[in-house]
Amino acid sequence: MDIYKINDPPFMDLMEEWEKIANSKIKSELSTKSMLIEKILNLDYAIASPYMTIALNPNLGKLPKHSEIFISAYHRNWFALSASHKLTEKGLFGPARSILRHAFESMLIAKFCSISQNEHIYEKWRKGDV
Repeated sequence: MDIYKINDPPFMDLMEEWEKIANSKIKSELSTKSMLIEKILNLDYAIASPYMTIALNPNLGKLPKHSEIFISAYHRNWFALSASHKLTEKGLFGPARSILRHAFESMLIAKFCSISQNEHIYEKWRKGDV
């Protein structure tokens, strides 16, 4: 799509038009996959909610120290995956991919901290250095 022309409409008008095009294409060609993503996110939330309620309340259960990184990554990834899905539906694939990368990296760091049992790495994560 050629976007740079003399006397084009304002950029935000073009973005709105591209969003409509992407949205109609996704609805016509990928609606079942889009609904499946939403169904999976809803199911994941329904399954995890009782456990997260316990995990986030220190009076209800005692969790290992490193579980904080898993809870944080899991919780934040719901929002990241949902935002990525919404951006994809709007045709904003680039920003959606960068959010997916963030979600993947957070899970990778959580998994690495779990396997390595390295206090130094865990403390760097807590300080925001990782």
